[in-house]
Amino acid sequence: MMVHLRRLLLLSATVTVFIIGGIYLINIQSIPGGYSSWSGWSVCSKTCGEGLQGKIRKCNNPTPGPLGKLCSGPNVITRRCKDAPCPVDGGPSDWSDFGNCNKPCGGGMRKRVRTCTNPSPLFGGKKCEGAMEQTQSCNIHKCPIHGRFSKWSEFSKCQPDNTNSAKNSSAFCGPGVKIRRRICNSPSPAFGGKQCEGAMSETHSCIIPCPTTLPPATEKTFTNANNTNNSNITTGST
Repeated sequence: MMVHLRRLLLLSATVTVFIIGGIYLINIQSIPGGYSSWSGWSVCSKTCGEGLQGKIRKCNNPTPGPLGKLCSGPNVITRRCKDAPCPVDGGPSDWSDFGNCNKPCGGGMRKRVRTCTNPSPLFGGKKCEGAMEQTQSCNIHKCPIHGRFSKWSEFSKCQPDNTNSAKNSSAFCGPGVKIRRRICNSPSPAFGGKQCEGAMSETHSCIIPCPTTLPPATEKTFTNANNTNNSNITTGST
């Protein structure tokens, strides 16, 4: 029996043809696929924070034939990648309560604050926008004005003590009193302020000097019933 052999090398398979007694037998051996080398790692999927990067290989070394086996094993592998941390922009906290007024009356101010900590800016993030402090007027009512005395007046002239009516005579001399006064008007109390404390008058004892000479003499005319002539008699005043 005569056997003829013909072998053809195709791109993706080896074809062997057997001719036996005029009968053609064809044996096709397809080429299995093979991977190429791995590529380099790709760029990280994120510019900051945690991302992924991968590398691939292709089933083209060689490419599998029509009936050849495909490449076995993964054609992609990945890994986590981490570049610089992402910027965190700052955010303001809640407002605090208003603090105490800086004045008890007459118009003061009080304030409240907030901080850029919700969150705090990190890694080049922006600072908080807007005011971090607010002020408010408070205690706008008028302040009490407490009364204060004026300066003392000059002492009055020495005069009889009013407690002794017998001495209330312009001719009285001897012990007396002199008085000085002050007024609660420097300033006068206002808006619930206190009145002045202390005496508004002050009394000191003094001496009213007595006359050192008798009053001048005066003339009086007496009539003598037994004498028709009038007589002029000089006497002192009575």
